[in-house]
Amino acid sequence: METALLLVATAVALRPPSVPIMVQDPYSSFWSPHDRLNDGWVNRWNGHDMEWMGLARTGGDCWVWMGRGLEGCQKADQVGLVVTATRTTYTFHMGGTRLNVSFTTPSALEDPVDYDMITLPVTYLTYSAWAAPSNATQPTTLDVYIDSPAHPAVAVPEEALVTWSRHESPTGISYISIGNNHQEFGSPEVGPRNDYNWGYFCLGYPAGAESSMGVHSE
Repeated sequence: METALLLVATAVALRPPSVPIMVQDPYSSFWSPHDRLNDGWVNRWNGHDMEWMGLARTGGDCWVWMGRGLEGCQKADQVGLVVTATRTTYTFHMGGTRLNVSFTTPSALEDPVDYDMITLPVTYLTYSAWAAPSNATQPTTLDVYIDSPAHPAVAVPEEALVTWSRHESPTGISYISIGNNHQEFGSPEVGPRNDYNWGYFCLGYPAGAESSMGVHSE
């Protein structure tokens, strides 16, 4: 007697308990614990809010795609999330525009192994945009804005005195660095969540990009 066994596979959308945003080492480890990237702040692994804000302007309207809501801006509709070993990609719908945002940390071992690349404490943020099908015949312009306080580089942001500076790398990358005024390399973790209190957080863009940077204080 022959028995036929029918196996039916059902695809299930993966929703990680926390979505990796920038994961490089135990302390440079930032995640989104929310269903949508714009439901709340990105956190360090220990729950410390980073208060990163991501905005986009298109068609005269302001949209929030990362972080909490902002007065005068609408909340972008997150319609896609793909998580791989080294990359997290979100897709948002904003009126007549679709926006893809990817966070890539090049930490995978390939053949041949590029040790310089996989040991860099760097995460690449890339984005692309296109007109939604309902608006495909209309020209689309897009401005993207990223905002970060000093939180990634200090243990207790409310008490920290920070310094910042502008730099230009030999490869033409323009960036801003921010960190604690008093640097004690390798000092013990401090604060209520055992964060480090040394090092610098950098935000930059490559040469030739139509971008600008600025610093403001509150």
